[in-house]
Formats: sequence, structure tokens, C-alpha cells
Amino acid sequence: MRASILRALLLSVLAGFALAQDYYPFQTGLSWTYDNGETQTIGEPRDFGGQTVSVLLHSLQGAPTSEDYLVYDEGGVRAPRLAPQAR
Repeated sequence: MRASILRALLLSVLAGFALAQDYYPFQTGLSWTYDNGETQTIGEPRDFGGQTVSVLLHSLQGAPTSEDYLVYDEGGVRAPRLAPQAR
């Protein structure tokens, strides 16, 4: 019984990863442009608080506007977790 539950859980995690790859393609250099003129481009990975993140660059009419830092792993796409600040 326990093995069946673990097997089902593993399959659901793997299926989630496969779906995330299809839903949100993630390759450095990939870009897309929305109807409003905003372009999003996946930049080179970098270190962010001890985690390797991918940078999602936003630009409007060719001018950079912002960056998002994303972790893309077997759990899907998420924002990086920040370590609490030492006091």
C-alpha cells in the first residue's frame, strides 16, 4: 500500500515537471513579445542568494524595464527563496 502511494506521488511530481516544461519553455535566449510591445527574454543563469536562478528580462519597445529571478526545477517555475537576514 505504502509503495503504491509513493509510486503515485513520484509519477505526479514527474508529470508536473513535464507539464511545466511544455507550459513555460525555459531555454537561455528564448524570447517572446506580447501584443502591447513588451518582450520577455530568458537570460543567463546567475547566483542569487546561494541559488542558481534564471533571469527573465523585461523590455518595452526595446528598452529594459525590469528583471525577474526564477528557479525552474522538478517542482515547476517559482521565485527563489531568500535566506533570513542575520541580526
